[in-house]
Parts: sequence; C-alpha cells; structure tokens
Amino acid sequence: MAAPNYVLVKGNAGLGNRIFSVLTGALYARLSGRRLLVDWTDRMYSSDMSNVFQQFFVARSAGESVYDDDEIPDTESVNPWMWRGHLRTSAHKMLMEHAPEAIHDPLAGAIFSFDPSRLDHDEELLVMWSYNPLIKQMRRHFRGALTAWRRLDELAILRRLMHDTLELH
Repeated sequence: MAAPNYVLVKGNAGLGNRIFSVLTGALYARLSGRRLLVDWTDRMYSSDMSNVFQQFFVARSAGESVYDDDEIPDTESVNPWMWRGHLRTSAHKMLMEHAPEAIHDPLAGAIFSFDPSRLDHDEELLVMWSYNPLIKQMRRHFRGALTAWRRLDELAILRRLMHDTLELH
C-alpha cells in the first residue's frame, strides 16, 4: 500500500482568508485523493503558537480527510521547495523572511503554494495558502461526482465546500 499524500494548508491573514485557503485545500484534496492537513499555528489567533483550527471548527470528511497538524509528515518531498525543512513554520513568517514586500499583495500566496491547476504533482506533501479561493484553477478537473459543479458559480461552490468540510465549533 502506497504512503498517503497530503495537502497542507497554512493559515495567514484573517479568518475569511484562512477559510478560503481551507476550502481551496479541501477541494484540491478531494480532486486529487490526498489527505488534508490544516496548520493555523501562528500568533494571529494564538498567543502560545498552538494550532487553533480545531478550536474554531469541527472538520468533516467529504471524500477527503481532515487531520490535525500533528500528522504533518517529516519529508523532503515537498512542493514548493522553500517549505522543505520549514513545514512547521507559519505562512506569515515565511512571507516576512522571503517576500516582505508582498505582504499586502493578493497574489502573495502563490509564491508559497503549489500550482492547484495540476493534479499530477509527484511530491508527497503540497503546501498552500491564499488570500482568495482558487476554484477557477481547479474547475477543469470537476469530473465524476463533481461534474455538476462545473455549472456553479464560485460562491455556490464555496457554500457546498463549507457545508461538506467545516462545522463551527
């Protein structure tokens, strides 16, 4: 049996941006057959740097699995490469260390994220965060049970993902 592959969603900015990232990651995990990991370990909502995701949400499984950040594998098979050796580093810290000039750029997450338009990534762990949902990049992969989603607008897809993926604590 092959080892599982993962999508690791990092938290950055406010709650809305974080939810967009989680929903984007959940959709990608569903499309690609990967496990979803959510890591909101940073100072935005936690003074002790604990992962607060589970304090806000009960994660549901809808084809993908949602796990605690304790499940983050120790691997060098990571995309994008800059996360190798830094999987427990916050997105904000990575941004400030590598591209502080992009702090308010709505596309900044793309620098630190895998390409969600492709489902054929070979790496074991894909890392992402975004200020915005990235549904447009994945829409062409809506097949099988998700074929009907091709006709939905982004807001309708986000609502379905929210319903399928997250429940407020």
